[in-house]
Amino acid sequence: MSSIYETELSHVGTADVITNSSVHSRERLVDKLEQATKTRPSLVAIDLPALADYWFTTCEGSFLLAQGPCPAEWWRLRVTV
Repeated sequence: MSSIYETELSHVGTADVITNSSVHSRERLVDKLEQATKTRPSLVAIDLPALADYWFTTCEGSFLLAQGPCPAEWWRLRVTV
């Protein structure tokens, strides 16, 4: 998602694509984590969807914060998902 913002492809017309990409990425990450439980039994006790959300928000949130002060419209397009 960060690359979409960085290349300034985000605008009202791309909001659905960005939202769907975010959801798809999260679902893929959850799938990968579930696959990892097959060889790492200790992961079974972990809330994998929550872990995927944590990873996603940490990565994307870090990118957003690194951008520094930005206009309100810039934030609205990136945070409204």
